[in-house]
Amino acid sequence: MSSKPYTAFPMEVTTTEGGVIVGPAMFRVIDLARLKQPIEPVRWAWDRRVPRKEVTLFSGHGGAGKSMLALMLALLAWSGRQAWGAATERCRAAFFSAEDSEDTVLRRTKFICSMLGIPDPEPDGGFYLLDAVASPELYIPARSGLPATTTFVYDRLRDYMATQRIELLVIDGASDTFTGDEIRRAEVRAYVRALAALAREFNAAIVLLAHVDKITAKGSKDGQSYSGSTQWHNSVRSRLYLSQPEVGRLVLEHQKSNHGPLADPMAFDWQDDDVPRLSLAAPETPAAPADDSLVVVESAQVRRVLQLIDEFTKRGEFVSTAYNSRTAAPSVLFRSTLGKAFPISDAVRAAHRAGYLAEAEFTRANRMTGERWSVTTIGRMFAGLPADPVLDAKPGSIE
Repeated sequence: MSSKPYTAFPMEVTTTEGGVIVGPAMFRVIDLARLKQPIEPVRWAWDRRVPRKEVTLFSGHGGAGKSMLALMLALLAWSGRQAWGAATERCRAAFFSAEDSEDTVLRRTKFICSMLGIPDPEPDGGFYLLDAVASPELYIPARSGLPATTTFVYDRLRDYMATQRIELLVIDGASDTFTGDEIRRAEVRAYVRALAALAREFNAAIVLLAHVDKITAKGSKDGQSYSGSTQWHNSVRSRLYLSQPEVGRLVLEHQKSNHGPLADPMAFDWQDDDVPRLSLAAPETPAAPADDSLVVVESAQVRRVLQLIDEFTKRGEFVSTAYNSRTAAPSVLFRSTLGKAFPISDAVRAAHRAGYLAEAEFTRANRMTGERWSVTTIGRMFAGLPADPVLDAKPGSIE
């Protein structure tokens, strides 16, 4: 065994001359002698919400204010100021804009600085704006026999982070930088892992902005607070969600944390000719329930949902995991016997958290792939369903 802290196995992301190939990972053997040494605690770019060495997903509907708040956070952290009552760690920060033009980002930056009393950043002063609108793609999935790979832009971003010693990187946003299918778990996972590799390499915090559907953004409990596969939720270590319950009011919820308790939600008032300001009024009850929150659902209701999903699956009528799909659980099961008063979405979430449901890929009639809910073995036991090895062996079963 090597005397080094870790054995020299390849990591999950292997750098090559042509980019970073994202493929099957090998593992490292952790040297347990490190337990006798001090282990660095979690460092936070923004206390309890945005950890260093990790990717944080920041989701919300387009136009809700994600870009504004994320840019404000980057400027506040760069200047060493608190962000809405929570500490930041003073750091070198960059805003990677894949959506808004150079003039838009500059105009927004100048406005924020003037409203918050932050000196305008100077060239090479530790705060950087990166215009990637013309070529935003950071990841290309496997296609036509070619392996999945990050792009030339990803390589240049990595070089820039190394040269400028970037410690907080905001990427705006996922819809432009990720060219894969947002409902394919493997592609989402590989993309987030490629970003996480940058975070670990440079001891940086990465905040990835992402859109959700309009139903979720307006506070419907039939929505989920991220778009596409649940792998977006699973792959990141922290997740923030911004909703706009009414005009001029924003609510920021912390919906996932792998490093401790969730931070309290924040409410903002956003008036014309101003930046969002922390509201004196307490935030309303979160409109879109977090996946990690406790939702009270009767066991009998969960069993009924599992039985119906299994019934639909056996008929070849798959129930989509995308909450905004016409074949999603609320839409499909409403047309069944449950009725609109039945807490379908909450029951589905409870079943997923308990391990009774899992995502599974399937092929549609048009040969496009989708993601559906599949009742797991323990879910079948819980719901009183018989074992179904034939169904489990069909194409599109759980990866």
